[in-house]
Amino acid sequence: MKRIYVALALFAAATFVVTGCGGGGGGGGGVTTLKTTLSGRVLDNYGGTISGALVTVDTGSTKAVLSGTTNSSGYYSIGNVPVGVTINISVSSGGNSTQLNGLTIGTDAGAGAGMNVVLGGQAIPNGYTLGIAPDSISVYAGETSIASIKVYDQYGQEVVPSESSGWKTSVVVTGSATLQLGESATTFGVKGGTLNQTAKMTVLGVTTIGSVISANRVVTIQSMDTPPPPPL
Repeated sequence: MKRIYVALALFAAATFVVTGCGGGGGGGGGVTTLKTTLSGRVLDNYGGTISGALVTVDTGSTKAVLSGTTNSSGYYSIGNVPVGVTINISVSSGGNSTQLNGLTIGTDAGAGAGMNVVLGGQAIPNGYTLGIAPDSISVYAGETSIASIKVYDQYGQEVVPSESSGWKTSVVVTGSATLQLGESATTFGVKGGTLNQTAKMTVLGVTTIGSVISANRVVTIQSMDTPPPPPL
């Protein structure tokens, strides 16, 4: 069975919504909520598009469930997703599904954020950890750097899934960078944005007990003219 992954681009086409009410002309208070539109494309591991895939966002404390279905070109769009609150995301297609609970679209999203989710992959054994390689990855303005998702056992040794199944992982990129699709479900590209601004890479993994583990990397966007660091 071929693996499927989904590219979710969390574009922060954000609007401010003020809730609450004031009375008697006294100038009542309100709560300002930042909302965004999630949009993206569902693909198989060969880069082909998948129509009819369902993406659902449970916005947690707001008790609202939002969803979108990919069109004939593999695209979907979900509006009115709140920023800064806990949300749960599920993606399903062709009998495969992935559930990611306890996520937050942070304020560092800037103009947007990207998220790749692996469907039909192998859950990560409990007690394993995640990493992002290479350790010294540099991200340049206007250029794409390639990174890899790594999974380590309880002894710190890298492990790989069975040949027919990838890991059930996700990648989130926020800040001054955009997420690009890699050549496989365990690689991804990061295209740098504004020089000297920061970008954050987060790898998420679903474990065999249904919990979500993560690893983070924050980088500063460099110029291609910046000399590489001296060898150790």
